[in-house]
Amino acid sequence: MILGIILFHPLLFFLFTPFFRPFRISRLIFTYLIPIIPFCTVCDGIVSITRLYAPEHLERIARVHDEARYTWKSGKVKNSLGMNVTYLIGSPKR
Repeated sequence: MILGIILFHPLLFFLFTPFFRPFRISRLIFTYLIPIIPFCTVCDGIVSITRLYAPEHLERIARVHDEARYTWKSGKVKNSLGMNVTYLIGSPKR
């Protein structure tokens, strides 16, 4: 995932920036001349991926917070692109 962000995210920014609305000259400057926007979004993506929790860890965090009133369930499912999406569902106990 990190390799994909490093390789494809800047490429997509360079290709699609002129089509973002509302159009701003500053966006072009900070994407093409001084590539601050692609650099910041790549860094943010890498940090976000490294901070992802495993389903078991999410469940532990949730149970510590409120096990008395909720039943917790966590897991992973594949999305339409084939990537894993982690979920956490809390249901009120009856």
